[in-house]
Amino acid sequence: MEILDAAKGFAKGNSEVDWRNAVSRAYYAAYHRSMLIVEDLGFAIEGGGVHRRLVDTLTENRNPKIKALGYMLEECRKYRVRADYRIGDESPFSVCQTVLEQAGRILARADMIE
Repeated sequence: MEILDAAKGFAKGNSEVDWRNAVSRAYYAAYHRSMLIVEDLGFAIEGGGVHRRLVDTLTENRNPKIKALGYMLEECRKYRVRADYRIGDESPFSVCQTVLEQAGRILARADMIE
């Protein structure tokens, strides 16, 4: 997915701004892929609070593989919120790596579900 590739490009940077951008892009790669799964299940998630509702829809699913994706996405979402909105909080390279790895796992597992 091109968004995850962009995240990996940002991660090669050497500044916190690059790493924050990598976290954000990696999350959105996982978000968009997860949204496709939910749409394939027949759910339409629109309007405000879509990120929370997406996670809830996944974690409330009976299929343990889909449920696991929801928990993984929630972990990435928390880091993305910190990277995008909590500028006073440090966003080190280690967080960037964590989210990149988690997003990669989400995409790989999503491909096995469909």
